[in-house]
Amino acid sequence: MLLDQATTVSRKAVESIKERTQSKEGPDYFYWVAGGVPAGPIKLASLIERVQAGSLSETLRVAEVGSETWLSLTEVNAVRQASPTQAQQA
Repeated sequence: MLLDQATTVSRKAVESIKERTQSKEGPDYFYWVAGGVPAGPIKLASLIERVQAGSLSETLRVAEVGSETWLSLTEVNAVRQASPTQAQQA
């Protein structure tokens, strides 16, 4: 019972963080380049701009605020849709 209550509280805390960090520009992401340390959070639009400008590699990993799952940039659906290189491949 106590474990169930703790799990519920944890889920509510994560959802609250997500709600506070999301906006019309999309969710915030932490990003990590191999050999470096995680940085951020940063809006998805800003992350895309940095990749397109060449200041960040498309091979970086990203994790949405509140998530423990790191994905490649191309695995993030919103990034895939906004990336000019992905649009050319479609």
